[in-house]
Amino acid sequence: MKKLLAILAITFASLPIFADIYIPHRFVEVGVNVDAEAGENMLGLTDIMVKDLVIDLPKIYKEMGPDGFVLSYNQGADVFFDVNINGYGAGVVVSEDISGSLNISSEFFKLLAEGNDMDTEVETSMGMNLEGYINAAVPIHMKFGKLKITATPSYFLPVFYIPNPNAKLTYIINSDGSASARLNADIDLYTAISLAGAIKTDEQGNIIFDQDGLGTQQEIIDNILVACSKNGGIDLGIRGEYPVLDQLDIGAYLNVPVYHGTLRNKLSASAEFTVDMEPLLDYYLHPQEEGQNPWSFSDINDIFSGLTASSAEFHVNRPFRIGLEAAYRPFGNNMVTIHPMLGLAIRNPFGKDFSIDSIIPEYKISADLSLAQILGLSISTEYTNKVFSHALDLFLNTRIVELKASIGTGSSNFFKSFSVSGLKASVGVSIGI
Repeated sequence: MKKLLAILAITFASLPIFADIYIPHRFVEVGVNVDAEAGENMLGLTDIMVKDLVIDLPKIYKEMGPDGFVLSYNQGADVFFDVNINGYGAGVVVSEDISGSLNISSEFFKLLAEGNDMDTEVETSMGMNLEGYINAAVPIHMKFGKLKITATPSYFLPVFYIPNPNAKLTYIINSDGSASARLNADIDLYTAISLAGAIKTDEQGNIIFDQDGLGTQQEIIDNILVACSKNGGIDLGIRGEYPVLDQLDIGAYLNVPVYHGTLRNKLSASAEFTVDMEPLLDYYLHPQEEGQNPWSFSDINDIFSGLTASSAEFHVNRPFRIGLEAAYRPFGNNMVTIHPMLGLAIRNPFGKDFSIDSIIPEYKISADLSLAQILGLSISTEYTNKVFSHALDLFLNTRIVELKASIGTGSSNFFKSFSVSGLKASVGVSIGI
């Protein structure tokens, strides 16, 4: 046992001082990463997994915050090749990412928690967004003395985008105990290729998607190639770092939209969904037919109407980002590293749907433990894309092959992010020398 401890101590002490915030584990590598996360801010797992489940609406409303109910989703994947030899090199990264959110105003939940005047119709707002991209980037690594810089020009193609629609939620509680809620929204979907030929109606008037309407396989490929050549945008990322002390490296990052991407095809539709509730007292006091319940909903086939396809340009930029970060190694080696990051992001900064809500602060702090760069563990907490999350990361690095995995919890509400109201996970593998 003493010999083992001595060997480990020598190993840790002999590790060199790296002037990298993020240490490359190989000179040449290729790899793939996949991640996904989804969360909400109303109920956590700890609220549900109890002996006696109680839905406390006033408590939910008070803890929900001014943004109301928020459901968020993010996913991404990338394939990369990279060369980094003593701070010099370049690589290629091809990635896709999809993100979206749904928001219901807190006023609706105030009604559920506190009630309102009988027979009075109340109107509140709803919001949503959905976007998807394909991105090709070329990171270029360079060094000027102790200063290391990575410049990453990238070409991105917006695949689809739904800006925040004009949506409202109307609800009323009647004096006889009945209630109803109605959602109305005008939704615009912008896409890279035209979907007009694939959106059809059947004999009953229901909207259906017919893939054959997109054309032959070759026509679909041609349309995609045209979209890639004409509709893409450009942005530039720059990240720099400098060792100010043996134990401390500081850095900064900047991502600047250079030229917008363009979506040239538009689908527009009106959506209406209603929920009606009979007086509950009457329902429980009088016999009901088997299978009957006090709730009634709109037919799912009647939700969308007025579907039209047209040519219309919508410009999209990738987020503007700026921030500072650091790596502090209290023992002068890589056994323990503290990574703080603080920044600002602006979603679609020059787009038609830009608003003050598009400006989002970001932060992350992680504590990394590493055993001779072979085994590693990281605990982190962060706020990005309007989601608070906490994660545990593990890696196994055999020099030739590295495996990474992460699991965590998240929510748009800070306190709910600790009660497992959302989950995030990622996996990755890298191979190289």
